Amino acid sequence: MLPSERLEHLPQRGRVLTFRDSYKLRTLLMNAKILAPGLMALSAVVLLSSPAFAQAQPESKFYVNANIGGQLASRTYDTASTLTVYDETARLDVSYPIGSGVMADFGAGYRVFGDVFVGVTVSMFSKTGTAATLADVPDPLLYDRPKNDIAGTATGLKHSELAIMPQVVFARSLTSKIGVALGAGPSIVRLKQDVITSFTVAPQTQNVTPVITSDSGSGTGVAVSLDLKYSLTKNVGVGGFARFAPAKVQLDAAGTKVNAAGMQAGGGIRLSF
Repeated sequence: MLPSERLEHLPQRGRVLTFRDSYKLRTLLMNAKILAPGLMALSAVVLLSSPAFAQAQPESKFYVNANIGGQLASRTYDTASTLTVYDETARLDVSYPIGSGVMADFGAGYRVFGDVFVGVTVSMFSKTGTAATLADVPDPLLYDRPKNDIAGTATGLKHSELAIMPQVVFARSLTSKIGVALGAGPSIVRLKQDVITSFTVAPQTQNVTPVITSDSGSGTGVAVSLDLKYSLTKNVGVGGFARFAPAKVQLDAAGTKVNAAGMQAGGGIRLSF
């Protein structure tokens, strides 16, 4: 049973968000992530088929974008570790919930021909959170009489993601003020996570102290984006974006590939020249 599943069966005090609630929320967000590429593609079809789009004639050679937004996906990582205590095996399961949060990105591109640009976007996301722990610890006096499901927490755990996304971008003006850009390409994600890979038990007790270390890994995925721009002057504008950029990253502590990045949205400044 995964740590998050074990925690779900513990008695709850008061009305708090349970892991069953979290599961429902993650399911809802997962469905949203599945629908996101289709909605972005539908938006592209509508824009491409509009008469205004066909009449647009952009002139800029370069673009620079800077955004503040949100990374909308939530996820949970699980780890487990064991230790020999009192000639028996103690076990510590840890669940790391990573919620949505604020992200920032910047990007630039160059027109290679027609309405086609090549560019790169870099996004950054970080959070500090709390992990839930469950320990099974043998009794210091009685053999085969462990104390199970000792609940605890580990606070101040840092999580960060850096995504580099080279893209081919198709960009045109819809009107003299409004422009649209559609991008696609690979994403390369570097993830760093504080994890609990070991623990100690105070002599002649069942008190557990987690040992926190840092784990990191890199992974790849595919990023697709839709960006809308409103020009304030010839070279300066504001805009908003939606991006779907899921990636899988190998974390040794988790023993498997974990999800990173995902659905992002936000807005900021647009420069063209």
